[in-house]
Amino acid sequence: MEIEDVFKPEIDNSIRGSPSDLRGVSILLLLLALNLIPSISMRIVCDSMMPFFIVIFVWAALYILTMGLILYLLEKDSSLHGVILWSRKSLVILIVLTVIPRTVFLGSEVLISLDALWYLDFGDFMSWGDMPYADFYFPYPPVFGYFIYGIMLIAPTVDSYRILAIALDVLIVTTLWWMKQSHPANHTLQIAPFFYAFLPFSVIESGLNGHFEPLANLFLLIALCCLFENRALLGTIPFGLSIATKIYPVFILPILLLSIAGNRKKVEFMLGTTAIFFLTFIPFSIPVWLRGDLLFPGTAMPGLQTGFFDAMIGFIFELGPIHLVTISMIGIAVLLLLGFFIGRSTGAVSLPTTLTYNVLTFCIGFLFVFMSFLAIVYPFIPPALGVFWRYPTNIALSRGVAASSIALLLMITAWKRWRFASDRKVSIASLGLVASVTMLLLITLSKQVFYGWYLLWPLIPLLFLDDRRVVCLILACMLLLYPSYTHDNFLSLGYEENRTWNDEFIDVDAWDAYLDFTDSGLNGSQVSAQIESKNGIGAFSVSATEDTSLEQLSRIRAIYSRDVTIDVTIDTEIVLLISSDWDPTFGRYADVELYFQGINETGQIISDAVIAEWQFSPKNITYVLWRFSFQGTGMAVHPVELTKFILVIDNIQEHYLSVLIDFIYTTEVYKFTPATIVLGVLLAVPSLVSIFMLERILPSWKTNLEDVY
Repeated sequence: MEIEDVFKPEIDNSIRGSPSDLRGVSILLLLLALNLIPSISMRIVCDSMMPFFIVIFVWAALYILTMGLILYLLEKDSSLHGVILWSRKSLVILIVLTVIPRTVFLGSEVLISLDALWYLDFGDFMSWGDMPYADFYFPYPPVFGYFIYGIMLIAPTVDSYRILAIALDVLIVTTLWWMKQSHPANHTLQIAPFFYAFLPFSVIESGLNGHFEPLANLFLLIALCCLFENRALLGTIPFGLSIATKIYPVFILPILLLSIAGNRKKVEFMLGTTAIFFLTFIPFSIPVWLRGDLLFPGTAMPGLQTGFFDAMIGFIFELGPIHLVTISMIGIAVLLLLGFFIGRSTGAVSLPTTLTYNVLTFCIGFLFVFMSFLAIVYPFIPPALGVFWRYPTNIALSRGVAASSIALLLMITAWKRWRFASDRKVSIASLGLVASVTMLLLITLSKQVFYGWYLLWPLIPLLFLDDRRVVCLILACMLLLYPSYTHDNFLSLGYEENRTWNDEFIDVDAWDAYLDFTDSGLNGSQVSAQIESKNGIGAFSVSATEDTSLEQLSRIRAIYSRDVTIDVTIDTEIVLLISSDWDPTFGRYADVELYFQGINETGQIISDAVIAEWQFSPKNITYVLWRFSFQGTGMAVHPVELTKFILVIDNIQEHYLSVLIDFIYTTEVYKFTPATIVLGVLLAVPSLVSIFMLERILPSWKTNLEDVY
């Protein structure tokens, strides 16, 4: 990347001295101790919901203070630069700082995210000779699939994915260390390895969840290193691999292209990246070609048979009101960038770099305010009342208040710079990096449900941005928004709701089974329905003789019911944990519906679907926690009595299929009370105090614009 005004100043070699080695090493060890405490605490309490959130908010405040302490010490005592920033001893300690807090979670049986179980299932499928995309649902580009296959051969456990993510984090920290050695004038890069090593949501997502964002981020980091070293052609390899690992880096490809000097180099980078991306599909394609399928028949997705790329586009963009706002914001950002870069390349009048930089910084602050608003309202909108578990309103309040407060500070920073320093020059590199951060943050909102680990996507370009104040404020906002919608299975957190009625399937005597043979041409001697309790799990099975036609079997409806007497109100929710017991042949197995019937106060019979036509398909690999809320239905404005639950299995595509239900229960909505408001505000206080302390103790924090200008 031909970049103007970047990393040009020479650094004084005197800072490489280390007269304060003992003091510097002591500081690093103190930082390790400070950040190891919340990591150990999280390992202890991560199976309990409210302690989990208390630790994460305290951890966020501690992280902000730790980064502030590093900045403060480096500003106050330049002799510490040698040991903290430059010595090899410091690199070794930094690697230890990266590894230990993450390895604390090894051996944990708590699964905040269920993705690692999906990875294990995918590995099993590949070991049986089935190929991703062609034979089973695989929602990722191919590179991580090869890692999944390798782990399946060596050690197929959740800890293997955790160890892989930790190793990748070490490589990221080491690469950042090398970059800061090569570019000593970039103020943010000098402390970027520390920012990454301590970052709480990086620790959790690698050490506890075993997500593979670090793999995509490592490739993206290497690609940016190549571009900053003006080796764009070499950068096509890691950038192509980053897109082939996780699709999100493709959204900053136009920004990188516009930042590369020369049309020929732009074309080479584009073609090289595209070639690498497509080449990564070949190992999975060859077995499919050898068996006679010239093209993939389509990604195995529930109810769909589409090509991989169609499925991937649908996987990224899911339109809705929030997503329309997101797309509009992306459009504004793209127009700003095009207005600048096209004008610059043609010599026409264009937006100044400084104005564009400040506008994008302001947009990031506004985006965080928007995300904070979503965090606050999330417990009250339909996605929180359905499959994905209810997020406590007081936690939503604390996240929203703290993150939006810091976001406003970011917007004020952008406004003050535009107002009082509009004549200063911003480098093209800084503009491209802040544009990349903006784009990747916007993409995190393109999915129907936002998960905390998406915030790892903009992390790499952010750590290259030579603007410490903006970087610190963005990291603080991301950290406080991180637990917004991270978990889709609160049972893994050990969160026990108050159950007003429940069936834990100690026995199944209350359930009845019935087969509807209408238009099937079959009878009870060929097909049967059973209900049994297997270690406290209700198993609802359908079995047919092997000579039974699957076409006829698909017309049968297996109906299971039990009588109940449950008084419900508008605050009532129905919750169940459901899965299937099947031998994967990677097709559609059955549809499942769960209904209830009841009587309202006028004696009128009412009914609705808790689950409506849920397909047992390869996407439903792990247990699903299902929720139904009476809020918004208008059905229980006045008290209603439920009288029956009805489970229906139809469109059956297997000779044996079993639906497994761990439990069904009713509960009451977590209510918004003055006590919950107080708790929410208290949880937000530590991080806000930390930011206030940074404002007070860092002299350069308020006025220093040289980092970016």
